[in-house]
Amino acid sequence: MTIRTARPDDAEAIAAFTQGTFAWGDYVGDSFLGWLDDPDLHVVVAVDVEDRAVGVMRTTLTSPREAWLASARVHPGHRGKGLATEMNEAGVAWAASQGAVVARLLIEDWNEGPQRQVERMGYRRVSTWAFARRDDLQSDPNPLRNGGPRVPGPERLLAAAGAEVDDAFLAWSSGRLMRASRGLVSRHWAFWTLRPDDLVEARRRGALLACPSGWVIGDLEEDRGGDHRFSVTWLHASPEDSRRVLRACVDHAVERGCRSIALWLPVDPALYEAFEAMGFEVGTSSVWERPIR
Repeated sequence: MTIRTARPDDAEAIAAFTQGTFAWGDYVGDSFLGWLDDPDLHVVVAVDVEDRAVGVMRTTLTSPREAWLASARVHPGHRGKGLATEMNEAGVAWAASQGAVVARLLIEDWNEGPQRQVERMGYRRVSTWAFARRDDLQSDPNPLRNGGPRVPGPERLLAAAGAEVDDAFLAWSSGRLMRASRGLVSRHWAFWTLRPDDLVEARRRGALLACPSGWVIGDLEEDRGGDHRFSVTWLHASPEDSRRVLRACVDHAVERGCRSIALWLPVDPALYEAFEAMGFEVGTSSVWERPIR
């Protein structure tokens, strides 16, 4: 097997072996050509003796010194041959050539095989994240699941003022959620070290929102079915205020016509309790990290 840079003519082979990755299919086949057009992405494939793609992985820099590896797929007939490891090493080598000093990736906590693989490569688990989701918000009568007509929560999310950026960052950087996240933040299924400029940029696009009990970064997005979703990727609230802020997030999604809400937040007892009380479905994944210099 050979690892090389991906080409447009690999698209057909990749689409063929990634169709059944998950119960709902896979996004890789539809996204592959777009990745090749993105100058910020480095995409490699593993090819067989006929130069036919049997594996794929992409790498990007989430900051000048941080690399993110994702979307690793291997043809079912070629698994167990070390192709994922070789593609990972190729991505890490590219990232190092671009100046990165650390590489990270995400693995579901139930998926033990890849965890053992990356551990052998020198990765270590640094933080565990909850992906919490609720669908059919428009037909749900009450965010606390107690029946009756929908009653909005006591607090509303509004656009944060510019003067709040420093306060929000300082409050989060000394709190429990910063420690649980190891200082990381996510967007579009990639993680990097949060910096004040990230909050400035979120406010610029209208995604830094505030209520009396805390702050969130939340974006209105379109899911695979074309419905609107409110996606929360950062939050600061005290343990006792967590449910208030989450309820404000649900109300915000409902008011904007979203069908669903999804949150990527570090695993935390207060947040977990609020997720359960409010009827969220929760799965956990962990960020693994490896120094590359």
